[in-house]
Amino acid sequence: MTAPKAALPSPAYLAATTFRPGLGLSSARELGEALAEIVRAEIALLVSQGVRLVQLDNPLLLDRTATDPESAPGALSFEEALAVDAAAVRLDERPEGVRIAVAPGWVVPAAVDRDRAERLFTEVPADRWVLPFDQGTGAELDLVRALPEDRDVCLGVVDATLPALEDVDTVMRRIDAVAEAKDLEDMAVAPSRGFADVASRPLLSAEEQRAKLVLVETIARYCWGNEF
Repeated sequence: MTAPKAALPSPAYLAATTFRPGLGLSSARELGEALAEIVRAEIALLVSQGVRLVQLDNPLLLDRTATDPESAPGALSFEEALAVDAAAVRLDERPEGVRIAVAPGWVVPAAVDRDRAERLFTEVPADRWVLPFDQGTGAELDLVRALPEDRDVCLGVVDATLPALEDVDTVMRRIDAVAEAKDLEDMAVAPSRGFADVASRPLLSAEEQRAKLVLVETIARYCWGNEF
């Protein structure tokens, strides 16, 4: 039986995409800080009710780790986004076994700036980073290699937007490359993202989603046997 999980939009993402001047708050940063308090309280409530893995989704962050980041959408700078999301995930107390995860985006840039990637991973004190790893690019591997040793990674090993199933041997070769730099026991596998941004508009059919999840389970058994 798996531990209860919950997913929330990150306060930095909400502030960056919803702030409008003249509606009471002076800046997107101020809105983000107010939302961070709310999200942190929500995380604490979920944990008190037995949830053991809470994931924050911020699809805007990975674009900021590019070697030549374009002007990213939204009203927060990279530095402001990191500060806001850091405030949301920083819990003073939590039971043993509780993990806070962050999914910083759905596609890794063509080339990753190591310094910016390291800032992302160190300034937001998440226990686990959920990273897309389904295209087999060098940038995906570079991003994982930038993770500090004390942070877990969940590799998004199958494309959650396309029905075609990945080749298991190809996926395992990609994971083997990661295992040269990261302990296998500090990794997990999953689809590259959720199957829908809006519940009523899934990216794949129910049967296609199930096939992708079965493939993820197969890959997990290849990695960790039957006791994962």
